[in-house]
Amino acid sequence: MEDSNQHVTCSVRNLLLNQEKAAAIDIAGPTVWSKHGTLSNEHSPTGAALLGNSPGERHRAPLALERQTTQVWQESKAAITGHIAMERGVSSFPLGPIVSLSLPSCITLLVSLQIHQLMAAQFRVTGPAQPIIVSVGEAAVLPCCLSPRMNAEDMEVRWFRSWFSPYVHLYRHRRDQYAQQMPEYQRRTWLIKDDITSGSVFLIICSVRPSDHGQYKCSFQSGSSYEEALLDLQVTAMGSGPHISADGYQDGGIQVGCRSAGWYPEPKAHWRDHRGQLLPTTFEEISTDTDGLFHTEISIIIMEESNRKVTCCVRNPLLNQEKTATVDIAEMTEDWGCLTFGYPPETPDRSWHSKTGAQHITTL
Repeated sequence: MEDSNQHVTCSVRNLLLNQEKAAAIDIAGPTVWSKHGTLSNEHSPTGAALLGNSPGERHRAPLALERQTTQVWQESKAAITGHIAMERGVSSFPLGPIVSLSLPSCITLLVSLQIHQLMAAQFRVTGPAQPIIVSVGEAAVLPCCLSPRMNAEDMEVRWFRSWFSPYVHLYRHRRDQYAQQMPEYQRRTWLIKDDITSGSVFLIICSVRPSDHGQYKCSFQSGSSYEEALLDLQVTAMGSGPHISADGYQDGGIQVGCRSAGWYPEPKAHWRDHRGQLLPTTFEEISTDTDGLFHTEISIIIMEESNRKVTCCVRNPLLNQEKTATVDIAEMTEDWGCLTFGYPPETPDRSWHSKTGAQHITTL
């Protein structure tokens, strides 16, 4: 304001170092932009100028900073002109050689322009929007890239999961780093850097396992600039074809079992009759082996008066694919015989088997 203190100081402080830099100026009148694109004080009795270029200036800013400020102003002039033209509904509006601005307005303009430049200098990290589906034992390819495209040879590129370190893979100082790599990924990762000068990299995970299933983060860091992207790797495995067996008589019917192994993720198993209708399962068990693959076992009791042709279906919920096996219970049991060992009053031992000895069934 006109009647306010006309000696002002601008301070910029680093919060981490608790250090600051400052510049002071005496303000005796309105501050203006000259036709040369420099900020000066028209009525200062001392001739002091802020980033001025008059021959009599007392405190001259560094040449690089003066050029930077001049450049910022020249770049913003077109934007200001366009904005005014839009407001007035004309295609162009010439900006005069002198535009009067108050000191707060100048500071606000400079800060806004600097923030805009910083935002423009930042980058984004992108990855595939859809999950990456890979079968057990195959190689997974996880792409990650910068937007806009730029050279990432001197950046840090990190792949990690729940924790920043230990990591899945790390590229830093133009080299792959393995010192803090997760043990389960050692000798299984490979970073393809053919397009790193364009900001694109590809992480290869060899011999994919069920434990590799889940989310991954890819990050790029350059100085204080850091961005990351989230990727989803979904591991899958189609297990063995179902094996159906007759497990003997129980509760007035024949107990039939179905078994299948080597699935991922956990499969869904069920029985169907010859019409495709679901049948109730009397027993179900899910287990995993040392590799993390799922084994499933289900049973059903077929009564004498029911339809004896049944189908066992095991489905992978991720791929929405299934494997099936069908059996006619009558054909399995038509040649069964019963052997009794022991004599009353002792309880005899009983077992079921085919007459050819091809199938042995134990009564539960």
